[in-house]
Amino acid sequence: VRKRLAHGDDLKDKPRSGRPVKIRLAQVKAAFEATPTMKMSEFAKKKSVDPSTVSKAVQVA
Repeated sequence: VRKRLAHGDDLKDKPRSGRPVKIRLAQVKAAFEATPTMKMSEFAKKKSVDPSTVSKAVQVA
């Protein structure tokens, strides 16, 4: 960290390679707090993602 600061670099995250995230945890959490009776499969279809993606996001959130 000190070397980066000494060279004038900042500490912000650099862009990363790889596939971009399709759905954010905050989106999942907000959706299920707003409508707790919604099924994960309905949410997945609405956001065009795989139901397992929603399931994993719910477990983490």
